[in-house]
Amino acid sequence: GDGIVEVILPSQDRTHLGAIQRVSGGAEVDWRLPLEGVLSSNLSVVQLTDSSLMLTAGLNDGRLRIWLP
Repeated sequence: GDGIVEVILPSQDRTHLGAIQRVSGGAEVDWRLPLEGVLSSNLSVVQLTDSSLMLTAGLNDGRLRIWLP
């Protein structure tokens, strides 16, 4: 990563995830990711053996989305 702390949150309609980071004027969206469904679970982040991160999210149709580096 870039060493900047980000908070990952769903959009209000729970169809996208966004990473929010602090900037000098407050906060801004760093990136936005479509879920291709509606979020229906908590988000889970796992640190892998190489220190990279894996993000997972459960969708309302029973699918589990997994993002790997």
